[in-house]
Order: sequence, then structure tokens, then C-alpha cells
Amino acid sequence: MDEDIPYELEKLITIRIGELEFQVPENNSLLRCFQYLRLYPISMGGFCWNADCRTCEVLIKVGSGKEQKVLSCQTTVIPGMTILEMTDKLKFCLRDLVKRP
Repeated sequence: MDEDIPYELEKLITIRIGELEFQVPENNSLLRCFQYLRLYPISMGGFCWNADCRTCEVLIKVGSGKEQKVLSCQTTVIPGMTILEMTDKLKFCLRDLVKRP
């Protein structure tokens, strides 16, 4: 097991942030998956992780379903999920992954 990863990942799934695809661990909240992609910025980003601050709100779409605003700390990732919009705080924390419009 890689010493940088404190636990074994059962399976990685594909999600999209805008037009870009990323592999993230299944069965995790979307915010935890953002943390997987950028550990330090998300960990130090001041997110409450319990739906109080609402600074992790994103607009998602899964397949041909309708767009939904959800809190990434309360939403489990689904293969094929696309994040269409996110708060400025999330954009800042993930800035080296996604380009700001």
C-alpha cells in the first residue's frame, strides 16, 4: 500500500468537473473526493463538512437527469457525475485543476 494514502481504495470512478475527467474513490462525499484530488487546499479551505456553511455548494448533473444544486459535503459521488458550477471558494481550492471562467 502507498504510504501517502492512509487507506486502501476499493475502486476509483470517473467524474467530470466541467469538461475535465477525474478519477476519485467511490462511496465518498463529493467534498471528500475534492480533498482526494487536492488534499491541502480543501483540508485548509475552511469548509464545515456538515452542511452549515454552504460554501461547498455545486451544480451537478448525472447522465440525462436534470441539473441539481447540492452540497458536496452531503452528496455521494456517482459514476458519470458532472460538476457544472461550484462556489468561488471551491474554484479557488481547485484552481490548479480547473480554470476559472
